[in-house]
Amino acid sequence: MITALLLGCVDPGGLADSGSNQAEWGETSPLEGCDAERVFWGSLTLNGDDLDAQLSALTEEFDAISGLLFLTQSTATNFDGARGLRCVGGGLYISYNPDLTSLSGLDDVEFVGGSVDITGNPRLPDLAGLGALRTIGSSLHIKGNGGMLSTRGMDSLSHVESVELTEIPNLVAVEGFSSLETVATLTINGMPLLTDLSGFASLREVDSFSVTNDISLTSLSGLSGLESVGSLSLSTLPALGELGPHPNLTTLTTLQIVDVGLPNLVGLESLNALASLSLQSLPELVSLDGLSGLRSLGYFSGWRLPQLSSLSGIAAANGLAYVTLGYADELTSLEGMPAVNPEEDFTFRLLSCPKVGDLSALTGVRRFDSLYLHDLAGLTSLHGLESAETAGDVTITTNPLLASLDGMGPLTSVGMEEPNADSNVEIEDNPLLTSVAGWSALREIGGSLSVTGNTSLAAVEAEAWAAGISVGANTTVKENGE
Repeated sequence: MITALLLGCVDPGGLADSGSNQAEWGETSPLEGCDAERVFWGSLTLNGDDLDAQLSALTEEFDAISGLLFLTQSTATNFDGARGLRCVGGGLYISYNPDLTSLSGLDDVEFVGGSVDITGNPRLPDLAGLGALRTIGSSLHIKGNGGMLSTRGMDSLSHVESVELTEIPNLVAVEGFSSLETVATLTINGMPLLTDLSGFASLREVDSFSVTNDISLTSLSGLSGLESVGSLSLSTLPALGELGPHPNLTTLTTLQIVDVGLPNLVGLESLNALASLSLQSLPELVSLDGLSGLRSLGYFSGWRLPQLSSLSGIAAANGLAYVTLGYADELTSLEGMPAVNPEEDFTFRLLSCPKVGDLSALTGVRRFDSLYLHDLAGLTSLHGLESAETAGDVTITTNPLLASLDGMGPLTSVGMEEPNADSNVEIEDNPLLTSVAGWSALREIGGSLSVTGNTSLAAVEAEAWAAGISVGANTTVKENGE
């Protein structure tokens, strides 16, 4: 019976039983954890107008399949013929069934050893029918089911490695994950009508969590059960006005927020450490409030934060090794910048922050991997750099009010510890720079030296200064003053 009905609907080499058996799998059996009694050993692709009959033929003889099961490109409205199927050892793939309105018939499936992929079923409204499914060995991937309004129907699911909900245009509710407490990867992407994530309220641990391009999402408060997250990425969420509260979230390694409507970071007060904090294109962000509990921060990047006026929200943190700040129009001071890790080379890049007038927050920093100061309309002095002993490269360019290099005095060499093509010194296009005498101690550069376009700097002084420096590559002195 099964052989006749499945003829032409399976992958080559497997018309009924594939010929393999449980003994051949041994300890690597894909059905480990499943107590099914009648196993079809192989993979099947079922499709066409008679898919329900094919499923009925399968379940008359078997209650499990060891390999992959594809239910695809059929006219089926449901999978009632699958009743009695309990386990799929490989993956379960349900795709491109234009008339499918229900997953009923899969009600007895408890275990899938590989992935569950539900893609391109335009009339499927939800996941009802998968209520018995407890374990997915790999990923749950739901994509592009245009008629899906909710993910309800998977309330028994307690184990899955990753969950990916992507490009479901009419989804308004994430439901059905009440038994799920831990997951390695969680991706929520491209749901324009989704407003909250309360369906994941039971989640405690996520290794990698990404929420992207969900333009109606207003809050993450539905995730208040979270205790530990490896990396959290929030991107293109213009309506997101709040993060929390997250009273139990004490562990978060990496936080990246891009193009989001947040005014602050309130809700993260329980965090005490972050390896990396990256904030980009946040037009409403006015403060870093919410991070007052941080005691350790290694990497901080803030880019295109036009309303941010202060770094005070992270002032209690220590261990900083990298800072990039750019296009923060209202930032008036670096006060509040976390304490630098004295054991590591420090990278500091500051550009296009027109109201920052001094570098006093860098007082005490001895080792710079990179020092980059560009287009700082309010910068009048380099005081704050007096403790610098080593630097990998130095760039001081296009600072319209900078008159001298005072503050660079103790630094005798640049890029000499590990010379490379980037071990350079660039002093360029600072129109009011009248003297380089403040950096008279400089004697060696591992790469190149450029002193150009400083129209108030006497050419003779620029050339004399450059002549006293040993350079590993090229020296360029031009277009300075008379």
